Amino acid sequence: ARRWDRRCMSTVPLLQAQAEPVDAKSLAFLREHYDELPATHGWPADDLYRFERDGVRILLWAGADQCDWWISGADGLADAVTALLPYSNLREALWSNDEPGVELVDRLTG
Repeated sequence: ARRWDRRCMSTVPLLQAQAEPVDAKSLAFLREHYDELPATHGWPADDLYRFERDGVRILLWAGADQCDWWISGADGLADAVTALLPYSNLREALWSNDEPGVELVDRLTG
């Protein structure tokens, strides 16, 4: 799981969000449209969910007060993020530290 997490968090562009706690609707969408990988529990959040499909990786650090989203990939990332924007409060919470990610967030949420 740590190797997969590292790949997710080191792929550019990497989009992130400190969002509302993950809800059943968001998890249902992810489970319907992505392959769910093994979840882990404990650190750095109560529950860690992993989803992947067509080179897009989504990692959720889900806690009682917030859910940290990590979304990365090359091809297909824009389409994946566009489909995710209606869930949680991602439209307002999404950001990036890398230039390609900043451009993508600005283009999709602007």
